[in-house]
Amino acid sequence: MDRRSALAALLGALAALATTRAAWAAEPTAAGPPEPVPVSVQTVPLSSHGSQAVRTVTSATPFAMVGLSWSGATPEVLALRARQGQGWSEWTSVAVAQGATWGFAASEPVWTGVSQQLEICALRGGAPAQGVSAVLLDPGRSPLDLAPPVDPARGYPVVSRAGWGADESIRCSDAAYDDEVRAVALHHTATGNDYRPEDSAGIVRSIYTYHAQTLGWCDIGYHALADKYGRVFEGRAGGLDRPVIGAHAGGFNRRTSSISMIGRYTGVQPTQPQREALAGFLDWKLGLHGLDPHGEATLLSQGGDTSQYPAGTTVRVPVLFGHRDVGNTECPGDDGYALLPPLRSAVARRRG
Repeated sequence: MDRRSALAALLGALAALATTRAAWAAEPTAAGPPEPVPVSVQTVPLSSHGSQAVRTVTSATPFAMVGLSWSGATPEVLALRARQGQGWSEWTSVAVAQGATWGFAASEPVWTGVSQQLEICALRGGAPAQGVSAVLLDPGRSPLDLAPPVDPARGYPVVSRAGWGADESIRCSDAAYDDEVRAVALHHTATGNDYRPEDSAGIVRSIYTYHAQTLGWCDIGYHALADKYGRVFEGRAGGLDRPVIGAHAGGFNRRTSSISMIGRYTGVQPTQPQREALAGFLDWKLGLHGLDPHGEATLLSQGGDTSQYPAGTTVRVPVLFGHRDVGNTECPGDDGYALLPPLRSAVARRRG
C-alpha cells in the first residue's frame, strides 16, 4: 500500500470511529421509570357576600385547570374565564360532574391554560350562588410531556400511567375487578379543546387528581383517554386488558369499560387522529373481550342520582354506547355521540 492509500485508509478509519462515537453519544442512557409529577391543588371559596354576578379569583401561584364545587342546589349558570397575558379568554360554560362523593356537588374540570386570575359566574335563582368554591390545579411539568413515552407492551400502544407522570401515592385503594366486560362507554372530558400536544399529559394528571381527591373516586374514573393528537393514555389503574371497575358512568360502572375523548365535543368534532386512535384502541379492547362492535349488551343498573334507571333495572345498550345512554348527562357531547355509528363501523372494518 502506498503512502497516499495508507493515509486515506487511516482517515476513513478515524471517520468511522467518530461516527460510531457520535452514535453512542446520541443513544439514550439507561434510565429508571419516569418520576411521578405532583399536582398542586388549592381550594378558594368565592366571596359569600355582595351582589356581583361575576366574581374574581386571583392566585399567588399559577394554575392551568379549574373545577367548581358547591353546597346546596346546583347553580343554573356556571361559567368561567381566565386571564391570558393582557386579555381574557372566552367564557366557558362548566359541565356538572356525575357523582361526587364527599357530600357536595362539583363541576367537570376546565383546562384554562396557565393563568393566575379567573372570573367566575355562578347564579342560582338569578342571584349569585353562595357556597361556591374554585378548585385550582397546577399539573406540574415534566420533560416527557412533549413526547410522552408510548408503551407497546400492553397489547395496544398507550402512554402508561408512569409515562404521563401519575402520582400513585394519591390513590386511596387498589383496583377492583369485575368478572367480565360486556360493553364500553364513550365519554368526553368536557375540559375544553384549546390545548397543545405538550398539555395532554398535564391534563390527564389534573383530571386524575381532581377525580381522586376532589370528587372522591380514589383514582381517575376513565379507563383510557384519547387526545386530539391521536394518543391514548392509560387511565384507571389495574390493567387495560383486565375488567377493572371504573368510576365513569354512575349506576353502570359494573361490567363496563370506558374511553374518554380529551375535550368537549358539542359544536366541535373529534379530530381525524383522535378518531383513528379510538378505532384502534376499541378494536383491541373489544376483541380482547370477544365483543361485537355492532352488538348489544345487557346491563343491570346499580341506581344512583346520576343514572337514568333505578337500581335493579335491566337495560339493553349497544356494546359501544355513549354515556348519555345511561346517565343524566350530555356526555360525550352531540358531536361525540354522533361519532358512535361510524366508530362502530370503523372497528368492524379493522376486523375484515
